[in-house]
Amino acid sequence: MSERGPGTAARMAAALGARGWIEAVLYPLLTPVYVAWAWLRSLWAARELLRGRWSRYQGFHPLNALTSFFYKTQWLNFERFGRWGLSPLVGLGDYPLSRWFHLTLLSSCLYANAGAATTLLGTLAWVLLHLTWLHVAGAGWVAMVVLVLWFSSTAFAMAFTRQNYNILGWLWLPLALSAVATGQWTLAALAWLAASLTSITVVFAAVPLMLALAWQADSPAPLWALLPALIKLVLHCVPMLMAGDLRTALGNMAKMIGLTARGVRYRRSSMRLRPFSAYFISIYAIGCALLWQAHGLPFLPLVALLLFALNQLLVRFADEQSVIVMFVSVFAAHVLALPPSWLALLAFAVVTNPLPVFLGLCAAERDRTLVRTQVRRPFDHTPLLLGVERFFAPVPAGQRVLFAFEDPQDLYENIFDGYRTLIELPLFVAASRGVLLLPDWYAVAETNYLGAPNCWGRSLSAVLANTKTWRASHVIVYHDSGQAPDPSWARAGFIEAGVFDWGEWRHELDGITLWRSAKPPCWRLLAVPDYGP
Repeated sequence: MSERGPGTAARMAAALGARGWIEAVLYPLLTPVYVAWAWLRSLWAARELLRGRWSRYQGFHPLNALTSFFYKTQWLNFERFGRWGLSPLVGLGDYPLSRWFHLTLLSSCLYANAGAATTLLGTLAWVLLHLTWLHVAGAGWVAMVVLVLWFSSTAFAMAFTRQNYNILGWLWLPLALSAVATGQWTLAALAWLAASLTSITVVFAAVPLMLALAWQADSPAPLWALLPALIKLVLHCVPMLMAGDLRTALGNMAKMIGLTARGVRYRRSSMRLRPFSAYFISIYAIGCALLWQAHGLPFLPLVALLLFALNQLLVRFADEQSVIVMFVSVFAAHVLALPPSWLALLAFAVVTNPLPVFLGLCAAERDRTLVRTQVRRPFDHTPLLLGVERFFAPVPAGQRVLFAFEDPQDLYENIFDGYRTLIELPLFVAASRGVLLLPDWYAVAETNYLGAPNCWGRSLSAVLANTKTWRASHVIVYHDSGQAPDPSWARAGFIEAGVFDWGEWRHELDGITLWRSAKPPCWRLLAVPDYGP
């Protein structure tokens, strides 16, 4: 849901109309119906994936698909330089890829080459692995819980709009929790190990959950079951240890997730009670209260709720979609371990069916609804990819290109001027051509300290200074689509080498707006005058 102020809120209220507001009031009843219909139609549309060519479809939603080029860039670098290598194509150049200790090669490869198939199949596996509770609870009770989860706005969002490679790790969580609950410690250890092969986030979140269970049961067994997965993840740090880079990598990570504010240049202003966080904390708390009423204190769901709140308000150790999956999985495990109860099933329906608009399943102003889940089909990014490749064609391999953004004024949320979704595609294309496009997120991490060299500024003087500092042969400047270029660039000797106007590509985005500004941006690639490396 948008958080852009009263003007947007007024437009949204006008756009919804009477039907939209009636749906919003009745959303607990209507959401499962709309989602079930959207699931069936989206699955039918996804038959396109049966033809192969999975690399053409990074997702089902333009925002998710284009953002996921972030992960394609990572895999490209792993392929070219290896996990122990230095990459000239990310960060400030000569970036140690050993710092990507949080990535696994298996999930990076699968998601980079089959993004849409990965999230869809991973979500289906996550839902269906709750059937492992059949040996604990009755078949009818397990079937009802699984059906509620499958046709929920949460599951639909994970399959079609929100998830990334981490779903390959989260899908093992139902099996791990059921094994822990029944004391099958070998199976639990294997499930955690399988999760560690594709996601460090899952194991990181599992530590406090298993610690809480160990405390509750007065037994270290839940923690022992995590040991193989923890050992496997420790091995990720070996390249950094060998390179003597462990302290720097961990320090950069701690700064980016908000674990420390010491010497940090880019401060997070979003670590506060935003409407998104307040809403999810509220419905998750309501679900826990209903469980408490029905069966007593829901210990582990409350621990999961605390982790969700910590992630949203204090330390961003995981993406929002990851902590959503974590909480829902823990809640489902608790419900499945209970005797059948309509109140427990109602509680589960509440936590799994947040308003679809909060999960990007519809847009108030475009779709005139907060509830009607929109059908998603595989999004073919190929035309956009080819367009950006033509845009970068004039830049020879081995060169550097500076993307001119406003100074974020030391605020993390201001980085890239709100174009975070759009920048991942050119970053991937540049890297695939052997070109360093900066700044990227790794350059931000490398300069996230007080007194760091500057790479920001859109004015002519700032760009001239930055192109010299960073030895850039070209610069990308932008303005609103339909606006004439600023003649001062030509007068200063910059030569236009390419244009990519997002206004001319709106038809490729399924009517979805991916920029905060009123008009789409137009990028201009300019050759730097008197460039000399």
